[in-house]
Amino acid sequence: MPNRLRSRIDHAFLERRLPYELIAEASTSAILIPAVKNGLAATILPYSAAHEEIHDGTIAMRRFDFEFFREIFICHTNNSMRNDAVDCVMDECEKTAASLIAKNAWKYTRLL
Repeated sequence: MPNRLRSRIDHAFLERRLPYELIAEASTSAILIPAVKNGLAATILPYSAAHEEIHDGTIAMRRFDFEFFREIFICHTNNSMRNDAVDCVMDECEKTAASLIAKNAWKYTRLL
């Protein structure tokens, strides 16, 4: 079964009756970005996964002309295993995400 992102992409394309040809699947940008650089394929990735290659001009970015989003969550346990270390890591993750969004390093991203 495809992952959640792939399912959302399929749905977005089908909903708009947009054609595409799926020729291969990979779950890592370490495979996808070199394939794009070498002209083997195009891919759909979050900006954060390919920003370096976009800025150095080795690949080009093209935004959807419709709204496409996915939610990403920071999760933790609600049981008694939670402690100060877990809280510290959670706080740091939230601060880092907020900082990256504020600096526009994570383009087209917002906190909910």
